[in-house]
Amino acid sequence: MLRKLVVVGGLLIVAILAITTINAYLKTHTPTRQVSQKFISYVVRDDASSSYSLFSDTAKSTQSVENWTKTVTNIAPFFKGKKATLLGETVGSSPDQTTATYDITGVDNRDYNFVLSLVKENNQWRVYSFTSKLADTDNTQTGSLAN
Repeated sequence: MLRKLVVVGGLLIVAILAITTINAYLKTHTPTRQVSQKFISYVVRDDASSSYSLFSDTAKSTQSVENWTKTVTNIAPFFKGKKATLLGETVGSSPDQTTATYDITGVDNRDYNFVLSLVKENNQWRVYSFTSKLADTDNTQTGSLAN
């Protein structure tokens, strides 16, 4: 009897650990989070082409690849070697819209907020707009991709 209780208890602990691990994985690997994290990492690594590939059709219609490449070339050195921290995600006015906010400390040791608006387009999440500002101000440093 005691042996059965130990086995059942052990199985219960394993099941709880598995559920906790799966839940944590699902929370950190949502499709919107994957797209926003890729986008930010591409920008920081000066990979304009890859970040541009994550734009929505609307964003692409308002921002040429050439202009975006210039923007990324100007931004990337300022955040070279820095990691972005996700501050939060907010669902928009419809389930096909969300906003992700990241914090990155620049080479000047000041914190910057990067806000990405994402939309679901052809069943895939895409970046609709991207803005950045000093975390402790209301001064936007770069404009929105889509107007």
